[in-house]
Amino acid sequence: MVGKRLIYLLMIGFAYLVFNSSCANQGMPSGGPIDSIAPVLLKSDPKLNAINVHPSEIKLTFDEYIVSDGISDKLIISPPLKTRPLIRMKGKTLILQLNDTLKPETTYSFDFQDGIADNNEKNTIPSFKTTFSTGNHIDTLQISGVVRDAFNLEPLEGISVYLYQDLSDSAIFKGKPNYMGKTNKQGMFCIGSLPKGKYRIFAFKNEAMNGHFNPDKDQVAFLPSILTPDAHYVAKPQKIIKGKDTLLVKGTTEFSPEPLWLSAFQHPTRLQHLETSKRENRSHCVFIFKAPTDQSLTFEPLGAAVQGKWDISRANSGKDTIDLWITHPSLLKQDSLKMKVSYNNFNPAAKLRLSSDTIVLFYKEPVVTEHAKKKKKKQEEKPVTPTFYIECNAGKDHDLNKDIAIQFTEPYQKLDTTKIHLAIKKDTLFLPITKRIVPDSSNILRLFVQKNWQERTEYKLTVDSAAIQTISGAVNMASVHNFNTQAESYYGKIIVKVSGTKDPCILQIVKNDDKEGIVSQLLASAGQTVTFDFLKPDKYKIKLILDSNNNGKWDPGDLYKNIQPESVYYYNEIIKLRSNWERNITWTIPTHPVPKVLDPEIVAAEQKKLEEEKLRKRNENQNKQSGKPKNPFSGSHLGF
Repeated sequence: MVGKRLIYLLMIGFAYLVFNSSCANQGMPSGGPIDSIAPVLLKSDPKLNAINVHPSEIKLTFDEYIVSDGISDKLIISPPLKTRPLIRMKGKTLILQLNDTLKPETTYSFDFQDGIADNNEKNTIPSFKTTFSTGNHIDTLQISGVVRDAFNLEPLEGISVYLYQDLSDSAIFKGKPNYMGKTNKQGMFCIGSLPKGKYRIFAFKNEAMNGHFNPDKDQVAFLPSILTPDAHYVAKPQKIIKGKDTLLVKGTTEFSPEPLWLSAFQHPTRLQHLETSKRENRSHCVFIFKAPTDQSLTFEPLGAAVQGKWDISRANSGKDTIDLWITHPSLLKQDSLKMKVSYNNFNPAAKLRLSSDTIVLFYKEPVVTEHAKKKKKKQEEKPVTPTFYIECNAGKDHDLNKDIAIQFTEPYQKLDTTKIHLAIKKDTLFLPITKRIVPDSSNILRLFVQKNWQERTEYKLTVDSAAIQTISGAVNMASVHNFNTQAESYYGKIIVKVSGTKDPCILQIVKNDDKEGIVSQLLASAGQTVTFDFLKPDKYKIKLILDSNNNGKWDPGDLYKNIQPESVYYYNEIIKLRSNWERNITWTIPTHPVPKVLDPEIVAAEQKKLEEEKLRKRNENQNKQSGKPKNPFSGSHLGF
């Protein structure tokens, strides 16, 4: 147990140092080069860490002029005030006019983060805080940690973190928080100047900075446990050598709890309603809901006696958008279609009930010109069957493990598989071969042509006219699709064995970019070895979801039920896979959260971009001060 805790502390030790310095950085920051020095605090009223004071305003005087723009957005006051202070400048003095009554025997912290910058080059004080107390002592306890997205482990900036002395699960809904902080670009936060006591912690995006949580909009993170901050001195004699000087440090103050890991998720909404309904044409209707729908969703046409099946519907992947196609002739003729839509919802008492909306869907035929009318009349004399073109993913270097997909615009009512042909090229001839044609179980507008493809082989897919007839009577146009398959040696393979967990797992190979698109996904049980084959040579991340409820997908948490989101882990290496390579990985899942691995090449490129942008802005400021025109070639890299 001690070994695991030591590993955990080492992994986030750097972050912990940042937390402590962030909480303790008060007053004058250290200097730097002349052209990049931040403002220096000369005077503070009340003084830093003053006690027994009840100021009506705070005055901070610096050694140079500063800009006040953005200070209001950055400023975090803890405990929160009912009314935000009025911020103004008087010369080099920043004045905060307090329009609220301060609580007795309370330590107040005014954290400006990096909001204070000089007027010239916008050099900022990395973390500036001033603290005073209305009582006879300064509270010094703290709670720190990091807030990350529960699904992709990205650090979340600008998330408000709140501490409540109300220890109930519903504290986040009932009242204002007692103390607060905010995350920086690395997702880190530190709430300092805390008195001894017990707290519940919640974090969510709160633009109004009022501590009011909106479960339908705000991403939220919480811990079910009660936090009791404390601090104790640890004697650790240590020599720190800097150049020729040696400093003896006799001990440090350690704070508890250890830095927290908060996983933020979008809370499943309990309030459902139909947001949009429209009729695209006579047969196709679209319904958009506020939240994902379930099996309770029904559609019922009103004002017409309809027997049997009258529609075909499908939901998108998020299940909040429903496409519905009308198939009944009597309903298709109606320009205004009245319909009842029913679905599950929660009433104000949080009890499940069935809600219904009655809507009218209108459709108006497009305006027809005289020429079009004459043309239509001729067509009616000689009926012409409407046609459409299919879409097909067959092309050059088709993957050996991929089916051929045939896509169309609306559901089909007739499918003649004898009019879909697959042939393989032998010498100079295409010879017919067997194949399987199956509907896509997740998309009623798609068919799959399945075959065990041979590598480096040319095939031809022929779809005769009228092979597919849709519910509106339209038939496909004839089409021919030639394609070649990839060489098997082109692909690489990743073999993963998972240990360290009893929960079923969802293993994913994802792209090494911001979107992290899923390349391949497999389900695995504890101790099982899974093989990801037919992977293109590229860089990949390996992602694992602990599927606690064994439903085959990642589930967010539930604040009402005190349930945390399902845990997500990333393998601690970016896998650079080459053609005809096989990579074997044994992955022991840690018992604690671990930050996501970053691609050093991407990090270096982003850092270089930031430095170039910083240099560009500095050059612009220097040109403005000197009155010189902007050099269009400054900071550029020309190829001559």
